[in-house]
Amino acid sequence: MDINWFGKSATRIRSKKGAIICDPCPKTKTEDMKRPLADAITISSYDKEKYYLKGVKGNPLLIDAPGEFEIAGIQIQGYSSTNLKNETNLFYCFEAEGIRVLYIGSLAEANDLYNTDSITNIDILIISLEANTGSNISELDKLVRAIDAKIIIPIDYVSKGAKKTNLDDFKKSLSLEIEEVDDKFSIKKNEILDKSKIILLKQK
Repeated sequence: MDINWFGKSATRIRSKKGAIICDPCPKTKTEDMKRPLADAITISSYDKEKYYLKGVKGNPLLIDAPGEFEIAGIQIQGYSSTNLKNETNLFYCFEAEGIRVLYIGSLAEANDLYNTDSITNIDILIISLEANTGSNISELDKLVRAIDAKIIIPIDYVSKGAKKTNLDDFKKSLSLEIEEVDDKFSIKKNEILDKSKIILLKQK
C-alpha cells in the first residue's frame, strides 16, 4: 500500500488494484494535486478545500455519505459525525491488502468515533490536525490513543511561519518515535510492527 499527501487534507491511498483520493483540494500557491487518477473519491465535508472533484482524473465513484462500499478491491466504510454547528462530517475506514486505514479529515465530535464499535484493529491512522485540534490538543491526544493505530500520519498542519505549530504540540503530546519520509509512504502488512510511531510525509 502507498500513501501520498497532496496538501490540506488531500490524500491518496493506493493498493495494487486501485486508488482512493480523500478530500481533494484546489490548486493554490502551495498545493497542486496535478489531477491524480482514482477509482473513488471520499469527502469528509463540503468545505471547498475538501470537495474539489474536478481535481481528480478518471470516472471515480463519489462517496459522500455513510455506508459500506467496495471498489477496485478496497473495502470502504463511511461513518458520520455531527459537529457543534449541527453540521454532518464524515470519516472513513479503508481495508486493502490486509491493512486497515482510518482517515479522519473533519471529525468534530470524538464521541461519535468512540461509540463506533466496528472501528477496531486500525493499522494506520491518517488525521488532519488543522481540522481536528482546534485549541484542545489533549482531546486529540485521547482520540489518537483510543484508536491505538501502529502508524499515525498527521496531515494538514501549520508548519511554516509560526514559532509554535499544532504539529509541534501533536508530537509532544504523543511522545512517539518519529520517522520522516519522502512524498510517498509504502508499507506491507507484514512490515507493520507492534510499536506505534508517527510518520511525517512530505507534501507531494
